[in-house]
Amino acid sequence: MRQSHEESLRDSVLREFESNPHLDASTLDASVDAGVDGSVVTLVGTVASLAEKLTIQSAVESLDQVHDVVSHIDVKRLEESDPTDQELRDVLAHVLIWDALVPENAVGLDVLDGWVTLAGIVASESQRDEAEQAISRILGVRGIDNRIEVAEASMTIRDVRRAIDSTLQRRAAHRSRKIDVIVDDGVVVLRGEVESLDQRNALHAAVAHAPGVDAVSNELVIC
Repeated sequence: MRQSHEESLRDSVLREFESNPHLDASTLDASVDAGVDGSVVTLVGTVASLAEKLTIQSAVESLDQVHDVVSHIDVKRLEESDPTDQELRDVLAHVLIWDALVPENAVGLDVLDGWVTLAGIVASESQRDEAEQAISRILGVRGIDNRIEVAEASMTIRDVRRAIDSTLQRRAAHRSRKIDVIVDDGVVVLRGEVESLDQRNALHAAVAHAPGVDAVSNELVIC
């Protein structure tokens, strides 16, 4: 009997779990379930760390047939023997200090029940992202509220176009598609067609990291 599109997509998600070297498929079978509605995948379950949760989401987003991912994955609460919020805060503070890509003394943090709030001002979106990524890999972090602000800088449409072209080239986009760019006071609007959710997210990230970009409105459509 021929599989439906949704059954085929769910099988692809499960195969991705099994083939990803950063995931333990035997554990995921019992802790995470993937529901499919059209080309939208909904993930439900509980995992041991934020890093594992983000890896699962990224793995599913990389599949060509996936147009969106809705994540309801929770990160387990710490056991009594694990670090307190204050101990976790001290560890994370040292992680940021020793990260060469995060400006010294630019980012502060608070921890409550394993949830981390980041605050401060940095020079670029890439520095803002690096601070979040650095602490997301630490066991005990259940979630991150990134309130770091990016200092204002000049930006042109040419800068944004360059970021888009570079990203498409690196990812070997199979078809050349027209992407419209609108810039208004630091906010960039992207419109057009892309081949996958992975490509849509990559373009969003590339534009967000361009100098002077405060926010990105991603209206790209997957075709």
